[in-house]
Amino acid sequence: IVLFGYNTHETNTSEDEILEQRQFLKYPLSDVLDDVTDAATEAVKFLELQVKRFVVHFDVDVIDFTDLPIADVPQFSEGLLFKDALECLSVFTANPNFCGLTITEFNPDHVDEEGTNALTFIKGLAKTLARI
Repeated sequence: IVLFGYNTHETNTSEDEILEQRQFLKYPLSDVLDDVTDAATEAVKFLELQVKRFVVHFDVDVIDFTDLPIADVPQFSEGLLFKDALECLSVFTANPNFCGLTITEFNPDHVDEEGTNALTFIKGLAKTLARI
């Protein structure tokens, strides 16, 4: 397991203890923001050495709610820009070891009565996945 783009403010004590015991490779948001492509590429290189196949669990809570308000648990001004989240996803999904994707915490009810945010998310995701 590689933890990528998570907000260290959102973890709790019991989660922190488990994460420390398991010694997962961790890329907190603060480390990813400087260069999302390099961080994702580094994480993929690590995965290539560890596993034959990997699945990406894309929790949309990692997206800055002020950039694209679709998350169930909003991160206001703390998170990846949508374009950066898609860039990371592009790096992960372009790898030949990539074999699956889950998407969680999407909540289109947040300030999206017309569905424009949901459509933006779906189009961006489709464009990213079309490259694989």
